Amino acid sequence: MSTDKRGPFGDFTGAHIDRGMAIVMNGEIVTLATIQGKLIGSSLINGGSAGFTPKEVNDMISVLRSGSLRIRPTLLSQARVGASLGDEYVMKALYSAIAAFALIVVFMMFFYHRLGMFSVVGLVLNVLILLGALAFLRATLTLPRPSRGSSSTLGMAVDSNILIYERLREEMGRGLKLVQAVKAAFEPRRP
Repeated sequence: MSTDKRGPFGDFTGAHIDRGMAIVMNGEIVTLATIQGKLIGSSLINGGSAGFTPKEVNDMISVLRSGSLRIRPTLLSQARVGASLGDEYVMKALYSAIAAFALIVVFMMFFYHRLGMFSVVGLVLNVLILLGALAFLRATLTLPRPSRGSSSTLGMAVDSNILIYERLREEMGRGLKLVQAVKAAFEPRRP
């Protein structure tokens, strides 16, 4: 039975005056103090005859407040994960890019014939320059970026070709010769 209203800790420290008491956290001794009197409520930890250095005091305060010390990890299990999922997505992205490029080629050749062929050659050169620049810069790309970026590049190149070719058709439909129609197709439209 405790004789102190504060609890068993006061009884324990009162019974062990002039003996050492260690503060142990995570199996490591944080500090070893000598009990100089019964500890009731808030107490003072003194550090030997020379006292604690300010660094030791700050280290002890931070350890006691955080409640943890360095923990040595132990390996409980080990697993090896392969890159098969990434390979699957890369192959899907490659197939979708090839399918998109094939659809663009068919569309441009069907609607614009010889001009569509020139457009496809321009697209191939555009993609080669883009890939060459990425290889030269040693760019690291995440999986969504190459497909999104190359799709946007192809889309904008085809879009500009379609606008120019449709304008060329309009100008030729108005009766202009090919050279004049090409010149008019690349100039801004006048109101």
